[in-house]
Amino acid sequence: MLNDTSETAADAPAALRTVTVMLWISAGATVLYWLTFFTSGAVQSSSEGGYIAFERAFPAGDAWLAFAAVACALMLARRDPRALLWGLIAGSSFVYLGLLDTLYNLENGKYASIDGAMAVEVIINLFSLSFGPFLIIYVWRHRRWLLKP
Repeated sequence: MLNDTSETAADAPAALRTVTVMLWISAGATVLYWLTFFTSGAVQSSSEGGYIAFERAFPAGDAWLAFAAVACALMLARRDPRALLWGLIAGSSFVYLGLLDTLYNLENGKYASIDGAMAVEVIINLFSLSFGPFLIIYVWRHRRWLLKP
């Protein structure tokens, strides 16, 4: 899991494996969300034209987030110093997309009625707005470990 075989798992920051797994799950869930959105539409919380147009603006940003999450996960697992950069990028992408989606939902009354698809949106919003800041703090707090030769 670490670059230097003389390093032990005890040297790794707490929750490193959990953070890495969460990054992989996030990337996978993002891909699954968009596959579902564009195939069955089961995750669409509305059929309104404005909502569909708004949601169709997200795949590029979400692809960037998924790429950053995978890059961070791979580099964390290898104790590659670039994990710091990719963790900050992924974390800020989570926050940005979470805030954008949450503000749209608030301004358009989407949280007023929670069905299955809207419950998924709420979970995504809460996850993005909690995991994003957590990831930023996590990689920053462990930057010395990541950057240590």
